[in-house]
Formats: sequence, structure tokens, C-alpha cells
Amino acid sequence: MNEALTTAALVFAQGQTVWQVLAGSRGRDQVVLVANLAVGVFMASLTSWAVWTAFLVPLAIGALRYVYSSSVRLQQHEDAFKRLEEVTNALNQLDEAAVLEELVAGSARLFRAEAVEVVLGNGTVVSGTGRGNEQLAAADALPVIVHRPLQAAGEHLGEIRLRFASQVTLTDAEQRTFSTLAAIAGVSIANARQHEQTRQDAILDPLTNLPNRRALMVAINLALAEHPDTVSLLLVDLDRFKDVNDTLGHAAGDRLLQEVSERLTLAVAADGQVYRLGGDEFAILVPGVTPRQLVSIADRMVQRLAVPVRLDIGMASPVAVTVFGSIGVAKAVAAPAASMLTGPGEKVDATELLRRADVAMYRAKGAGGGIDHYDPNSDPTSLQRLLLEPELRTALEDPEQIVVEFQPQLDATTGAPTGAEALVRWRHPVYGVLNADVVIPAVARAGLDTRLTMTVLERALQARNHWLDKYGVDVRVAVNLAPRSVLDRTLPDQIARHLRHHRTTADRLVLELPETVATTDLDAVATVLTALHNLGVQISLDDFGTGGAPLTMLARLPVDEVKIDRSFITEMNRSATSEAIVRATVDLAHSLRLRTVGVGVGNATLDRSLRELGCDAVQGHFYSGPVDADAAGVLLAEANKAAQRRQAADVVRLASVRRRR
Repeated sequence: MNEALTTAALVFAQGQTVWQVLAGSRGRDQVVLVANLAVGVFMASLTSWAVWTAFLVPLAIGALRYVYSSSVRLQQHEDAFKRLEEVTNALNQLDEAAVLEELVAGSARLFRAEAVEVVLGNGTVVSGTGRGNEQLAAADALPVIVHRPLQAAGEHLGEIRLRFASQVTLTDAEQRTFSTLAAIAGVSIANARQHEQTRQDAILDPLTNLPNRRALMVAINLALAEHPDTVSLLLVDLDRFKDVNDTLGHAAGDRLLQEVSERLTLAVAADGQVYRLGGDEFAILVPGVTPRQLVSIADRMVQRLAVPVRLDIGMASPVAVTVFGSIGVAKAVAAPAASMLTGPGEKVDATELLRRADVAMYRAKGAGGGIDHYDPNSDPTSLQRLLLEPELRTALEDPEQIVVEFQPQLDATTGAPTGAEALVRWRHPVYGVLNADVVIPAVARAGLDTRLTMTVLERALQARNHWLDKYGVDVRVAVNLAPRSVLDRTLPDQIARHLRHHRTTADRLVLELPETVATTDLDAVATVLTALHNLGVQISLDDFGTGGAPLTMLARLPVDEVKIDRSFITEMNRSATSEAIVRATVDLAHSLRLRTVGVGVGNATLDRSLRELGCDAVQGHFYSGPVDADAAGVLLAEANKAAQRRQAADVVRLASVRRRR
């Protein structure tokens, strides 16, 4: 009767049919409703037929009540399982913070808790409330009713706590649900941590905790997408790091690398990110900075690296170690359409930018350390494939393409000009000016060594006579010999003809011989050089100290001069070893009655140091870089006049002193 009246009331209240009301209820409720109505009609009919059957009504009602309560419990279990499934599905993430957030929110919904806390093993607490964050401040005062540990593979990760405003007892089913949720949450947290660790291992260097090469390549491409024209990359290679490893051990080497990484990070600050590429090589990605800021960053790096590092290696006191870095700087400037660097219109990507920085870094290392900026004209790696023999043969006949510049050499004591070194350039009609370190290897591959030597010699002798005729400056002119041209037995006769043609005495010509010639047939080289020396031509040993057999060459070849390699000159004021090498070289040369030339002088301090060591002549950008023949003549004339004025002033002072005596 109750079900019938309820259904009738809904029909009238909602204006629906009986079937519409039944269709609007849940499936199990529909079954119960229909069953109740059927049983009620059946019992009413039965009691009207036989009054004694009224005694069966309580039994029927009890049976119906049992069936209905069982149905309700089953529905509650299904609902609880669905809620648990929703919460555990939300935990299936690879970010630990997201897992914890979903665990807190899901637990609050699942158990209708006032607040939920997850306390991790490291002391981190993640909490939330079931009634909005505004209730969170008071949640700490709520009692903990129940908690479960969070574990995975036997490892304790923390625990989850439920808080309620009043005393609440969880049912057995809720207790089991809570335990199940805690077990699944522990596995989810462990999985998220393992994923993060794997990701960190893939992009972080374990020794310095800096991002690694893989992370750098990704970061460069992202930076290029955002700042395509202002991305810069600095590559740092530590000089003499191997000596630290070999002498003090790998543990000291590792500590040194950690200290260097910290110093570089401090030097770069917020302007960029430091990466360790492996070994003693670091990279600094600097997006979106001005050229002046880039120079400032590089200078700060050099200054911080110059400070000695104190390493504790178990001795009475820490050992102070000083390392310097060779720094290559490359900018992501798109190559022009006619550039030899990357090809017509080719885009600069992470690989190309890293290659450019590597080229610049090795140029800096070859020059004795310091900072070097990438120059596409000095990039033999990318240019060699394009320097074709037909173009070289044509260029050697064209004075507009093969250009010779000159760098003055001065007496280290008086400042008077003593000579000028001829340096070859190729003014390519398409690719611009190409420096000697690009031209010489290409010439060697084409077998045009002697032809290039004769071309440069012709220009050098012309320039020397021009300086003598116009400015009255009589100096030696130095021409570099390619290694294979020294093996050419016709070379002495060819040079003799050029000297006669230009009416130049042989002692005014200096032929510079690279130390790499030590790897060739020294007997054959000695034959050619002896013939030249007999003509009166001066022989200079270039890059002294860097080759494989410098003393052997001094003993077997007719040498008049040694040029001390710039890698030792530039390090003199920073390295006692380099200064000792320069001093020993000067003393050795003088004992053999040879001249010495210090190359790569870049500041007044180096100039003064070489003068104090007794070096005969100096050459470098401190005095002048390479210039054309006319400009070189002006510089030599000015240096000559300045030296004459100083000499005259010295004579006056000397006469004054004598008169006072």
C-alpha cells in the first residue's frame, strides 16, 4: 500500500505516467518497487480469500526487508569501489607532486574526512581539507583518527593521516579501503620518484649536478626558437687539468671539477646556464644578451678561474692549484646566403652552434689560452671542402685575391723596427677574406706550396723596397715556408732569382720554418736550408717549443733566429712555468748566438717582461696587428723616428751627465 501510494503521489506531482516514474528510478530500486507492489497485491488477495493467511504477512514483510537491505549494502559496496577506483586511477601519474595532491583530495572525498595529511619520510607534509583551503589553518588541531603507512618494495616512504572534527569510527569495509588506497599510493609515489630519477640521470652530470650535453642540445634548440639571433654559447676547456689528475689523483681532480662548476655558475649568475659536457669541458648557454654583456660574462669567468683552488689531499695543509680555461665563444648568427660556413641559407641549430664554439675554443687553446670568438674565415673544418684546386690556381695569378699583409717586429730594447712578417690572406670573390690557417692547408692539399711561397715572396720584396725608397726604413722581411716547399731542391735557385730581380741582399730576407717540419725528412730539409743559408738568407724557426724535436732541429739545421711560441708568451705573467720556458729559450738561443723574437705580445706587461728577459725582438697586437704594405710602411717609419728621438734624448742625457762630472 505504501509503495502504491508513493508511486501515485509521484504520478500526480510530476504529471508523468506510472511507467515514466518507474523509468526515472535506478534499476535495483525499480525491481524492489515492483516486487513490493506485487507482494502487496498478492497478500491482499490472499487474505481476502482466507483470513488465516494474514499470519503470513509479517513473514513476507521480513523477507522483503532482508532482500531490500542486502540490495542496499551491495549498492553501497559498488559505490565505494567506484570511488576507490576513481581515486586510484588519478594516482596513476609520473609527477610526485601531482600524485600527492590527488591522494589528499581523493582521500578527503572517499572517507568524508575534515582534513588529510601525507607526511613523507624527508619531513615534507602535504595536506588538504574536505571543506576547502580556508579550513586548512584549523586542520592541525583536529585529532588523527586513523593513519596508514605508505610503502613500496619494503621501503617506508611516509604515512597518510585522516582527521575528523569529531570521534568517528571507520567501518571494516572503510578500513580495508583505506589500507588498499595506502598500498596503491605507496607504489604510485615510488613510481613517480623512479621516473624523476631516471629523467635526472638522463640530463644531469652526477659529479657536478649540472645539466649534461643532452640537456644542452635540447636547451639550445629551445633558445634558438625563442631568441634566434641573440643566442650565444661559450665553451670552456680547462688547461693542465690532466696534470692535476695525474699528480694529485682522480679524487682531487673530481673536487677541482666541482669547484670549477660552482665558480662558473657564480660567474654566469642569472644570465645563463652552465653545463658539463664531460671530462674538463663545460658549456655556458647565454640567450638574449648584448655583446657587451657577453664580454662581461666571459671576463667574470676568467677572473674566477684564475683564483687558486685549495684541495685537501690528506697532507698537512691543502694544496693550492691554479687552472686556466680556454674559452671559445660562438653566436647563433644565421649564415648569409653566400657563406662558406653552413651553405646557402642553412639554419644554425644546436649541433652547428656547438661546433662553432668548439672551433673557437681550440683556437684559444692553440694561442695559449684566454678567450677566442668564432670567426668563419678561420674555420678550416667547414671550409676545406669548398677550397677547390682550380680556384686556388686562379687566385695565385690574381693579385686582387692573394693579399699579403705585414706585422711589424721591433727591437725589444730600443723600439726600433727590425723587420716585418708577411702574412697571406685570400680575398675570395664570394666568401670574403680567408686567413692563413684556412689557405695554407688547402694549398698543401693542392700541391701548390712552392707557388704560394713565391707569390708571397714577390709581394714581400716589393713592399720592403717600397719602404726603403719612400721612408728610408731598411728592415728584414720574413716569409713563411710551407713544410713541403722546404723539400723542393729548386727552392734556393728560385729565391736567388727573386732577390736579384729586386736588388735585395739575401740577409734582408728571413724564411720562417714551422717546427712541424721535424716530422719530415730532416736530411732533405737540411740540404735545402743549407743552400739558402749559403746565399745569406736568414732562417727562423717558428713556433719554437711546440714541435716534437726543437733541440734536434737547432743542432741539425742552419738556424739564425727562434720565434718563441705565443702560447708561452701569453702565459708568462700567469704561469711561472711559462716564464721559465721563455727565459730558458732566450738563454739557449743567445748561447748559440741566435736572435729571439717574442710573438703574441698583447700588453705592456708582456713587453716589459720580455725586455727584462733579454729577448731581442717583439711582435704582437700591442704594437700593431697585420696591415697592408702602405700602412706597415707608415708604422715602421714612425717607430724608426721614435727610436731615433729616444736615442738622441739618451745621448743628450749622457752628455749632460758627463759635463756635470
